[in-house]
Amino acid sequence: MTNDSKNNDHNLFKDAIDNLKINRNHKKERKIKIEIIDSYNKEEILTATDSIEFMRAGVRLKEFRQLKKGQMNTKEELDLHGLTQREAKTAVISFIEYLQENNLKYAKIIHGKGISSNTPALPAIKNLINNILRNIPVILAFCSAKPYDGGTGAVYIMIKSQRSNDEQ
Repeated sequence: MTNDSKNNDHNLFKDAIDNLKINRNHKKERKIKIEIIDSYNKEEILTATDSIEFMRAGVRLKEFRQLKKGQMNTKEELDLHGLTQREAKTAVISFIEYLQENNLKYAKIIHGKGISSNTPALPAIKNLINNILRNIPVILAFCSAKPYDGGTGAVYIMIKSQRSNDEQ
């Protein structure tokens, strides 16, 4: 590496950080990193009308039943209509990180039924969501939504609180 390129790199770096302001009074913030365990069950392929249901060991059955009945506060929602599988995966991970950062335990993800996809019998985003959510450890449970919330085209999700993650 020549001196000119070292100086150029140094100048680029200096220019990039010159306008940064350091806030020393902020609370310690931690970026939550969502871990996905790479495991894909290709034998469990869902159709547009199939319901989804998943609950990790340790989740209270009463709380899961309330989730299934749509009785939990799921004001936060993510709509994946029109996204590719890659875009949907990125959006879901970002959404879950947002929920955890804000200590929100319940939400809704609208994945659609895949009716307008290339193969309507096999909704790609719905199958992707089913597999992704099962393989993110902070997802405690999820299930298909009630018909008024999207039915088999959406899922309610229950997320482990950030406090629970800190204790581990």
